[in-house]
Amino acid sequence: MFEIEYRIICNEDDDYNGQNGYLKLSFNDKTYGDMYAEELDGIMEQEHLSFWFHELCLVVIYLEKHEYVVLNDVDSNNIWIEFKRKNDDLIVSIINNEDKDGRKFIEFKIDNPKIHKAFWGNEHISYTEFKEKIILASREYINYLNLYNSSNEVIKKLEHDMDLIDSKILTKFPK
Repeated sequence: MFEIEYRIICNEDDDYNGQNGYLKLSFNDKTYGDMYAEELDGIMEQEHLSFWFHELCLVVIYLEKHEYVVLNDVDSNNIWIEFKRKNDDLIVSIINNEDKDGRKFIEFKIDNPKIHKAFWGNEHISYTEFKEKIILASREYINYLNLYNSSNEVIKKLEHDMDLIDSKILTKFPK
């Protein structure tokens, strides 16, 4: 089972409405990220949501051609989300890798990945379910951005991601 949960938090100093908020990814009973209670909005650290949606869309695109993709959590200290695909089986781990400097967001090879001691590893989920839920959540997020903002480069980049997914991967998901 895979779930993606997010909540937009509007801040006065954001560049656009919907830039920041909370994001939680659930892989079976294991999670990465946090969804805090509303009374903690403005107190707890927030995620840059458009970055996360862009990178998760790229993970979906790359997993169509590669069996191994790792996504860097740039706000962390050498924490990566590892995705290993075998047909429709997707094995997800949170790994630590001191050898990578964190300048790239996505890699296709990491030497000697180790499950991060504070997290978990080897969660098996359906790749199809992962792909469908990332696409649906991304479209929902883009619709929000379009509703509350004038067009900007962030929205255009996310719409481009969806165009790539539509043209290269999917034709069966409604917009």
